[in-house]
Amino acid sequence: MTQGVQDLIKAIDSGDSQTIDAAFQAEMANRISTRLEDLRVSVAQGMFATEQAIEETQEDISEEAEELDEAQKIVRKDGKLTHVDDDEDAPVKDSHLAKDVHQTKLAKHLGKHADGHVYFDDVDLVHGEKTVMRNAIHPKSNHTVGDLVTALKKHVAGK
Repeated sequence: MTQGVQDLIKAIDSGDSQTIDAAFQAEMANRISTRLEDLRVSVAQGMFATEQAIEETQEDISEEAEELDEAQKIVRKDGKLTHVDDDEDAPVKDSHLAKDVHQTKLAKHLGKHADGHVYFDDVDLVHGEKTVMRNAIHPKSNHTVGDLVTALKKHVAGK
């Protein structure tokens, strides 16, 4: 039993209404104050936990993005998986499967065979604003780099 409750009981025993009212008001103020402080601490902890969870989630997303970036830099060369950065200056051979060469490197290689901007729109080879070859680098396609070069040269010659 708290001191405030004991004071309230003594006030009731005395029969003085002003003392009862004062003891009751003091006990209620104490309980409300204590409860508000508990809520304040709880809210502060909740806010901190939320910020921490957001930071952890952002870190996880950053790590996953870095892993994905690294995975996209892996290419197949001569039947072996190689990291693009390990062999950045190695030439792209016409015999390589187009789907196994990093898109940026492949677009740069193909750009040497055509004037204008060469890029991939999803899996389609595009020169300027025209689609040159659909599904050029689709995972199920077996187009070689040579096939893409030939299609690009035909496209450029046909302009």
